[in-house]
Amino acid sequence: MAYGVFGMVAAGSRTHPTEFITYLIGAALFHDLVLVPCVLLVAAGVRRVVPGRLRPPVLTTLLVAAAVSLFAFPFVRGYGRLPDNPSALPGDYPSGLVTVLGVVVSAGALWALFRTLARRRSTG
Repeated sequence: MAYGVFGMVAAGSRTHPTEFITYLIGAALFHDLVLVPCVLLVAAGVRRVVPGRLRPPVLTTLLVAAAVSLFAFPFVRGYGRLPDNPSALPGDYPSGLVTVLGVVVSAGALWALFRTLARRRSTG
């Protein structure tokens, strides 16, 4: 990390260290003041609505879906796509995101189903 910071400061005209520091502070504030409270509110809502045996699959599915969506957001929006360079962001990112979310939700649903069946088998 020291090497990276030294390189950023040494090549300040090309790396814009003040913009990086502004971004870093903004990201930390966004995480602490927006993202974490939203996750806690959703978790509290799930705790009130979802039965105990289904909470782990539901919360895990929501967490993974949110992380994938957050990561995919710039690609879906097309940030960095250049009209004169078709090889920059060439994929169909919205349909890719929908596909990945479908897999995540399906895996979560299967997990919830197996937990429900296992509970019925053990009590019945």
